[in-house]
Amino acid sequence: MTRKRKRFRRTRMLAPFVIVALVLGYFLRAGLLPGFDKFPEESYHATLTGRVVSGSDDQPVGGAAIRIGELSVAADESGVFELEHSNFMRRHLEITVEKPGYHPRQVRVSVDRARVDLGRIPLTRAYFVTGRVVSRDMGAPVPAATIKVERSREDGGNLVVRSDSEGKYRVGPLLEGRPFHLILEHPAYLPIEIRDRVIRTAADNVPIAVSLAVGGVISGETRSSDGERLGRIHVVVHRRHPDGSAGEVEKAGLSGLDGTFLIQGLSPGPKLVLGETPEGDRRSAPVQVFVPEAGEVQGVKLVFLPE
Repeated sequence: MTRKRKRFRRTRMLAPFVIVALVLGYFLRAGLLPGFDKFPEESYHATLTGRVVSGSDDQPVGGAAIRIGELSVAADESGVFELEHSNFMRRHLEITVEKPGYHPRQVRVSVDRARVDLGRIPLTRAYFVTGRVVSRDMGAPVPAATIKVERSREDGGNLVVRSDSEGKYRVGPLLEGRPFHLILEHPAYLPIEIRDRVIRTAADNVPIAVSLAVGGVISGETRSSDGERLGRIHVVVHRRHPDGSAGEVEKAGLSGLDGTFLIQGLSPGPKLVLGETPEGDRRSAPVQVFVPEAGEVQGVKLVFLPE
């Protein structure tokens, strides 16, 4: 008997057993055999519940949106919500809870049962700071002032805006109860810092009006040792130590193509002015000046020594 005929004969002998096994499996799964229950099908359906509240006073935040991907549901007036799906079980989910006027929050959960209570989910209120920047001497608006909010990365990092033509600004959102620093700067004025400011109010806007004092001015030109004007030179103003050495940098600027420069917004006192080429390979001789309060030091000449 050939090998091919032997294989065919063996297959024909096994066929009835295979058919019986398939039929028996069907009846067992369907629960049609007496004494045997139907095999339970594993369910992945689960329901997530929780309550959204305000972190400051524990009051319910009705209407908050609870999102998982494309799924979403709104919390009721008491802040309670239920979100269910047929494919939540045995999954690691990231839930976003948000509402206008509040800082959004991310909640992570591993679903290991048919109903998971996320408990109390606090949201932090978020506000905008508004204000107006004016000059201290005349009360006139200061446009294009830089308003910088320094805060932790956890709270969203730093924010920067500029005042408009009327000196007005609006910056945010800032979190309720969280400290931040407010820094206002303008090239022609002395900077102001408001440290460790904290918002603890239910108002939508928290006005902070600021008046800036006009700073001192240094104007002059950059030249080579033979009198030729040098343009595009970095001009750096240092605070001067009592021994005449250079202290910390207060302001810096760039001379024009004609070699002239103007450095504004300087605090009064002794300064040391230096010029440097963009490549940093040439520096001018230092010039000592005294800046008066809201005055101008004119005709400062920075001369670059021969190479």
